[in-house]
Amino acid sequence: MIESQWESLDTPPPSGASSISRPNGRTEWLINSLVGLLAIAGLALGLYPSASQWLSDARQADMVTGYYEELQTAGDAANVAAFDNAVEYNKRMPEVLFTDPYTIEDARHQKGGAWENYLEQLSVNDSEVMGRISIPRIGVSLPILHGTDDDTLMRGAGHLFGTSLPVGGVGTHSVITAHTALPTSKMFNDLIDLDIGDEFSVFAAGRSLTYRVAEVQAVLPEEVEALQAEQGRDLMTLVTCTPHGINSHRLLVQGERVDDAETALAGGDMASDIPHPGFPWWSVWIGLGVIAVGAGVVAVSKYRVASSSLAYGSAGGRSS
Repeated sequence: MIESQWESLDTPPPSGASSISRPNGRTEWLINSLVGLLAIAGLALGLYPSASQWLSDARQADMVTGYYEELQTAGDAANVAAFDNAVEYNKRMPEVLFTDPYTIEDARHQKGGAWENYLEQLSVNDSEVMGRISIPRIGVSLPILHGTDDDTLMRGAGHLFGTSLPVGGVGTHSVITAHTALPTSKMFNDLIDLDIGDEFSVFAAGRSLTYRVAEVQAVLPEEVEALQAEQGRDLMTLVTCTPHGINSHRLLVQGERVDDAETALAGGDMASDIPHPGFPWWSVWIGLGVIAVGAGVVAVSKYRVASSSLAYGSAGGRSS
């Protein structure tokens, strides 16, 4: 291009001018923009765990909040009826085969109407949430949903169909399960940190039930004997996979009821302690990162173009 310009003037180019090219501004901009995009992608990848955890916590908090709002809308009479129906359901609970919640094929296929009846229990105003599990020791607050299929366990904790509904009572044993090691949600990641004597609570149909950890054990998936109801005891077991990332066993954290019926009624209003994820600081870092990278791309592009132009001019001056 330079040589053709000199030829059009019928003047030979300066010595060395043919070996120096004026910088192409568009090429410089594209290269720097690509580098900037890669930097932003790296920043986003680094912040992905924080962002996904925040979004998951926000969804779960919204589900729990919505559940409390449904209870308030339904009124005390409807909540009492739902609780009493669940108690009756536990007394005449259908004989269904329950197994490991993560490999269940499941009992629904042999239900004969039992599954549909189950879905109606603790479903106030047709809410998909049946309750809430709160574990203060490890900062867990999750909605409890019916069943333990994959979709359910991606959104919150699941109640194992075939075990007692989480309304307590002597001779009942409810099983609540949630994932660990999900890249997008905390769930039961820290369940392994619970010790004997720690307490957790379940809120359902306007009542709060408190359980104290009595036993912690790891078993094979097919070993479900510890999930059976026991006469004279009011039990609830929290289940998750272990070890993290391997999932060859199931961690069972079994609690025994420590409050009484009067305490359960008095502690029914737990809406005020729903943890919310707070301000999404990760979005601020992404925003600042985008601004910084953008400013850097512009500054570097201008600097390189200016430097190349200066070098071009200097070379041309020396050759003349």
